[in-house]
Amino acid sequence: MKTLQNSLLSDQERLWLEDQLAFGVDCAVAEQPYDYCVVQEKPPVAAKAPEIQAIKPTQKAVSTLPPKIEPKVKPKAAPKVPPKKNTAPAPLPLLSQTRIDAAQIAAKAQSLAELQDLVGNFDGCGLKATASNLVFGAGVAQPTVMIIGEGPGPEEDRQGKPFVGASGRLMLRALEIIGLRCADNLYISNVVYWRPPADRTPNDTEIATCLPFLCRQITLLQPKLIVLAGARAAQSLLGTTSGITRIRGSWSEPAPNLDLENIPALPVFHPAYLF
Repeated sequence: MKTLQNSLLSDQERLWLEDQLAFGVDCAVAEQPYDYCVVQEKPPVAAKAPEIQAIKPTQKAVSTLPPKIEPKVKPKAAPKVPPKKNTAPAPLPLLSQTRIDAAQIAAKAQSLAELQDLVGNFDGCGLKATASNLVFGAGVAQPTVMIIGEGPGPEEDRQGKPFVGASGRLMLRALEIIGLRCADNLYISNVVYWRPPADRTPNDTEIATCLPFLCRQITLLQPKLIVLAGARAAQSLLGTTSGITRIRGSWSEPAPNLDLENIPALPVFHPAYLF
């Protein structure tokens, strides 16, 4: 390595140059020294103004095809339904008038036999048209107990007597154990006098039509107490909408509008409930 002979350099500077030569640096890159270790901030660059592009108006494509014509569809005519033939039976009179007529007819009866004839000739209840026989009642006059059920069943309709079916016979056998018999001190009947079709429960209209006759029947019999067997019998005579499960076993009296005061009434399950 060539020794530096420049007398103008200090010993320290000479050592630095020798180190540079040792690393292979043998020429200067600039006339003036430049310190690369100093960080200099770059001058700010002027922002370019945004270029404004001219907006070219867009032209809508004009179709040269003729407009599409939708075919007109005629609505289908409703199928003609042939008129129904009037096969329904003639409507019954209004309930209010029918009940008034029933009350006026029932008031004429002075005995059970007369009342039974009047009920048999009465045509205001629609149940009569589908039943085979009138089921009026059975027992003695002025009984100790009068039992009122909901309506005749198929066996009652066939024989024309109340409580002769399976459930009725069971009830009568139970009453005999406590000394109640139709031949001695018992009378049995229903809130309607004809069997409802298919053994359904009699409706309000049917019960209301027969109720004036039943009240006259109770008045002529003068029982000491009444047993109401079943929900419809209890609701009709007591004027309530409560179910039989809630009111059974509780003593009451018939509704005031029935004019049957001072006759205790006891709602119970219908004997068919045991089956």
